[in-house]
Amino acid sequence: ADIFGEMCVFFTFEVLHVLVLLAANVINEHTIAIANIALLGAPFSAFLVIPYALVGRAAKATSGAGKMMATLNLFMCLPELLVSLIIGPTVAALGGSMRMPMGAAALSCIVGAGIIFFGFQDGWRGNGCQTDQQKGWASKEVASSP
Repeated sequence: ADIFGEMCVFFTFEVLHVLVLLAANVINEHTIAIANIALLGAPFSAFLVIPYALVGRAAKATSGAGKMMATLNLFMCLPELLVSLIIGPTVAALGGSMRMPMGAAALSCIVGAGIIFFGFQDGWRGNGCQTDQQKGWASKEVASSP
């Protein structure tokens, strides 16, 4: 992530996440469906690692690191649990397919990734694809080390 910038890597993998979720709606062949599910591993790895790395780096400088990590964990795990407990059984009870929930998941991924990528980076300036050295973070860490 240091080569391209964390936000650029995260956004790229979320776009891949959206494409994989949308592809799940049109795939009818068993082998391609399994390959599509396997392809979800790449976006999930970015989704599960990059936010923790960013919060961990930000939390390092504060005394509330535990609270920050717990809050992130709550907001990442709670939606997964709610979807597992509500969406799956609801769709099964109504006898429908998972196409609508997969489409809603794809839409929420791209909206969320867009908000994070274009909205929450360095005072809304839009430099999420900059590396740590371009942002000046690496020089600050080196200068502050003993």
